[in-house]
Amino acid sequence: MWVVASPSDKTNSGRAIREAHPDSTGSLGIAISEAVEDAATHDDTNYALGSVLGHVLLHQSVIIVVAYAVLSAFTMPALPGFVLVSVGSLLATVAIYEAVVKRTNVTRFLFGMKPLPARARSEHPRARARGQVNATAGRVQES
Repeated sequence: MWVVASPSDKTNSGRAIREAHPDSTGSLGIAISEAVEDAATHDDTNYALGSVLGHVLLHQSVIIVVAYAVLSAFTMPALPGFVLVSVGSLLATVAIYEAVVKRTNVTRFLFGMKPLPARARSEHPRARARGQVNATAGRVQES
């Protein structure tokens, strides 16, 4: 695995952008173009198109809400405000992701994630409570 600053000299699209705009600092669009080109030209590389879009939208929304709440509630210099908004939005995003997004198949679908694995009958709490689990085979015994 390697990481290369974009635009790079490793792809045709990166070279074209560097030639047309030598002072370019890059962008998400340029990086995606290079990633897609790299995946298309190497058999051992895959690219999951849009794999982070839902997470980006969640994070951007949280940043706006946290920034509004912090900056409207407190008067502070720029650096402490930036740090407070950055840390607050990171913590809020992780909390929302862990508490909401990962927990249901609906939100997992909306974020482009695989559904939750179906719980095996032997792992079902009611089967365990009734003692219907066959300890040697790990299966629920039918009554």
